[in-house]
Amino acid sequence: MKCPHCKKEVFEKCHPDVDDLYEEPKELTPQEQIEQLHHELMVKHGLFLAMDVKIEKLQAKLEKYRWIPVEERLPEDITTVFVVCQGVGRTGNTGFYGEDENGWSWEVVHGINTNVTHWRPILLP
Repeated sequence: MKCPHCKKEVFEKCHPDVDDLYEEPKELTPQEQIEQLHHELMVKHGLFLAMDVKIEKLQAKLEKYRWIPVEERLPEDITTVFVVCQGVGRTGNTGFYGEDENGWSWEVVHGINTNVTHWRPILLP
């Protein structure tokens, strides 16, 4: 390596005080190697835990937006929701599940009141 100041071939020979600035990496003892690996493992473990928390939050957010089969559960009484009806290609219908004089049933707004197969909450920002 050349010295950037005096252009001599070996930097260490032209600047003997450089040894004070550069320290050879020491060889770690087995105990120090274990401690270093343990530290690296703990850092990675912490990152994995943080990623798990983030994934759980994203999954919970996705759960709010998914289409729920009516066989799985029904919305709360008279809560307006998006609905998918059997045999209807579009999913922009809204409706609610509620009780009237004929019992419990779906009421689909601006659509064909047919067999509702899935529903999803209407979430406002």
